[in-house]
Amino acid sequence: MHFWWFEFGLQRIEVWTFEVYLFVIFYAALFFFVCTLLFPDQMDEYAGFAEYFHSRQKWFYGLLGALFLADLIDTAIKGSEHFASFGITYPIRQGILFVLSMIAMAVTDRRYHAAFVVVAIAAEVFWIVSQFQLLE
Repeated sequence: MHFWWFEFGLQRIEVWTFEVYLFVIFYAALFFFVCTLLFPDQMDEYAGFAEYFHSRQKWFYGLLGALFLADLIDTAIKGSEHFASFGITYPIRQGILFVLSMIAMAVTDRRYHAAFVVVAIAAEVFWIVSQFQLLE
């Protein structure tokens, strides 16, 4: 839901190019692909969701990292003033979440993955509450 909420910011774009249009489709598709990795069609080959997830964790975290980078591009497309309105916190946040995603691709310790979920959700909730109460 948050994705579509902040994508209303695309109204700032006065002239659309085909490249921008393709990027927005690509960005939305990244969310779809991340979700498809979380919810299997069949579980017959796996002992449970944990085994299923860890069999695909490199893909999941790789695509999640790509989402964090794509968000930077999406924000930049909406204009330099829009990008700057988030301050230095925004690119730092995105960079940290990207690095944590890249680490998660290789780490098998479930405590790391649990901590990552808590940190990522807390960062997202904080970001929504602090930046996206109103669309201007």
